[in-house]
Amino acid sequence: MPGTPTGRRSNDALTELAERVEKLCREYGRNDQLADLLTAAGADDLLRQVIELMASGDRPLDRMTDLLDRLDAAATPCGLHGLTRPDRTWSPLPGVRTPREAPPLRVCPVRWCTRAEESAAGCALVNRPLTLLP
Repeated sequence: MPGTPTGRRSNDALTELAERVEKLCREYGRNDQLADLLTAAGADDLLRQVIELMASGDRPLDRMTDLLDRLDAAATPCGLHGLTRPDRTWSPLPGVRTPREAPPLRVCPVRWCTRAEESAAGCALVNRPLTLLP
């Protein structure tokens, strides 16, 4: 939402942005193919800017949205449609499954995405381990 002040974003827009960063991080962390494809598409500088913005500690949400939009546009001709767009999946409603004790979770170390895992994986974009929640 270009032009929208950071503090006025809806929760839905913030969640979508975090999901987009998470998807990019997961795709980037799979192997070197994404980096190679983005280089071939001339979008390696956009990826570099995303990584630098994440690592900077700043939170210019409009800037991140713009970078992800531009990265998606640059990746489309290479066959990477919706590179940063989250996949929507179905999950059962709360209470449908037998509850279990919540495992310790690890989250994005720079708090840019919605990633939460039990494993000790890492953020491929900023090359840091996921942070264990207390």
